[in-house]
Order: sequence, then C-alpha cells, then structure tokens
Amino acid sequence: MLTRIVVATYVLALGVISAAASSDDAWKAFAVDVETKCRKEISKVLRNPKIDVDPFGSSSYGLAIGRGMVIGGKSRKAIVCIYDKKSKTVEIGGELRP
Repeated sequence: MLTRIVVATYVLALGVISAAASSDDAWKAFAVDVETKCRKEISKVLRNPKIDVDPFGSSSYGLAIGRGMVIGGKSRKAIVCIYDKKSKTVEIGGELRP
C-alpha cells in the first residue's frame, strides 16, 4: 500500500513538473510568434525595429511595441502591434513618438 502511495505521488509530481515546463515552452513559442509577425509588419514602416513583446499579453491579444527610424525619414518612432491569439494575425497602429 505504501509503495502505491509513493509511486502515485512520484507520478503526480512528474506530471506537475512537465506541465510547468510545457507551459513555459508554450509562452516562449507564443512570444517568438508575436515578435516574428509584428517585426514583419512593423518593418514595412520602421528600419531595423527593436521589438519589445509583452511575454503573456492580455487574455485575447499579444502585445508588442516596435521602435526605430522611419523608412525614408530621419525621425525615430514607435508602433504598437496587436496579435490576435485566436486567428494568430497581427495589426499595427500608427507612428507614435517614442
């Protein structure tokens, strides 16, 4: 009986550890997808943008801000990027002063 309890406890602990690890991996993959898609869109407006990703976003959206020089211009701007978690598509806002 004691052996069964020890084995059950061990299996449960492994399940919790692997769930936490896969959750971390899922959030990392999410952040990479947000950055990749936002970079693609923001790069149409800003030259070599620096992208800062909110690691979790809101309940429905991923959030990122891109900063850089406007293509064909001399001013630095920031652009907000919204990633729809359901459709996995992005939209960007207009140019903001950083």
